[in-house]
Amino acid sequence: MLKFSKQEKQIGERIMEKFAKEREKNQRFNLVTFKELFAILDSQEIKLLKKVLKIDPKKYGQNAPFIGVGPAPKNLVAIKNQREKSDYKNIKLPTQYLPRPVFDAFSRLNQAIKKDLGRKLNVYGYRSPAYQLVVLFRNIYFANWRVKEALKKVLAVGYSQHSDPKFTAVDFALQKSNKKRNFSPLFSETKEYKWLQKNAGKFGFFLSYPRGNKSGVMFEPWHWRYKKPQA
Repeated sequence: MLKFSKQEKQIGERIMEKFAKEREKNQRFNLVTFKELFAILDSQEIKLLKKVLKIDPKKYGQNAPFIGVGPAPKNLVAIKNQREKSDYKNIKLPTQYLPRPVFDAFSRLNQAIKKDLGRKLNVYGYRSPAYQLVVLFRNIYFANWRVKEALKKVLAVGYSQHSDPKFTAVDFALQKSNKKRNFSPLFSETKEYKWLQKNAGKFGFFLSYPRGNKSGVMFEPWHWRYKKPQA
């Protein structure tokens, strides 16, 4: 199992600070390439990230298929000005991106759920393989450097459905909620989730990680992969 030294954890603190600053100023950070990502880091930080990049997920119980680490698709559509509201905050979400066919399917789904429930969903979309490395590193950091724990919540680089240029996965999120239901199993208790269970397949979206899935990933009721609409 992968271990991290005290010095590596200190280097990790620096990496996290740089990631936060880059996220603040770069609305396209979720499309970052490995070259662009390593350009903001020093040699020690790059070495640590490459250590994380080499993680073999099968050693940690993950069985998801390898998707690849290719470039971002050229037909990405920017999704701007999404907002999340609750009793405590009203924030503008970072710009998200989806390949055109996935974006069009999501738009149709969102119109349908608005008609039925009176409210739409926010969406988190495509991640470049390099940005998936950012996400993985952050999860390892917040899991107190326990790789196995982190890999229950996020996939290794090259395995994430968010990086699939054609059959991209999306994370659906409530636009308004007074409880911590987004990116939580509690999302499964919402009317939106029940609507998705019944209707999402009509638009080409299918739940990737149900309870007891064989991929080794925790139940993610918010995570749906675009495949092909049901007839």
